Amino acid sequence: MENEPSALATLRQLKEWLDAGAITPAEFEVLKRKLLFSDTSESTAAPATPPSAPPTPPQRRLNLLLHLLR
Repeated sequence: MENEPSALATLRQLKEWLDAGAITPAEFEVLKRKLLFSDTSESTAAPATPPSAPPTPPQRRLNLLLHLLR
């Protein structure tokens, strides 16, 4: 658990990325909401898109950013 970043540390990292222009304000808001309101058990969470629909490029980018933050 010590290796896991806290929500506050992750939020600070997101803000740094926003300020540096690495993510858009819309991406920041989506990532912030996912961080703050996500269930710790991803396996029980409902998928953001239907299983038959492949993720769109913005969704893939957000998923990658979320993965990098963990």
